[in-house]
Amino acid sequence: MQEIERKFLLNRDEVMKAISLTPSNQLRKLDIEQFYIQIEPFEIRFRRTKEKDKEIFYKTIKKGSGLSREEIEQEVSFVDYENNIIGSSLIIRKTRYIFNNLEVDLYPNGLAIMEKEYSSEEEANNDKLNYKFIKKEVTGNKYYSNASIAQRG
Repeated sequence: MQEIERKFLLNRDEVMKAISLTPSNQLRKLDIEQFYIQIEPFEIRFRRTKEKDKEIFYKTIKKGSGLSREEIEQEVSFVDYENNIIGSSLIIRKTRYIFNNLEVDLYPNGLAIMEKEYSSEEEANNDKLNYKFIKKEVTGNKYYSNASIAQRG
């Protein structure tokens, strides 16, 4: 499956204001832990998402970079997740807020990143996002990829 996604660096204080003003029935909050068992030549990651009392585990393979990448994701068991995390040093934790078709990730180090997925590259290229909490677009900038964040610790 093709994942078409733009990514933005955010002003954390401003996005927190927007989140606080979003009605709770239009806002989802997930706690995410993910780790990488391979980054090059393509990414293999495992992710645990927790929303309220429900946990789901995934294995994802991502190939390519930039606006459009190949992504294969499947749900896995807790045991599969735990067996693969052993010895991994490439772990990140973040809180994700989902609202207005936006995914906002807040990291413990203060970083705030927003991702927005699209059904086509044309739609992505024509979307004029006008949120005052956006600092700059970082689509394709590996420094802001989750894999790079995990490598930096």
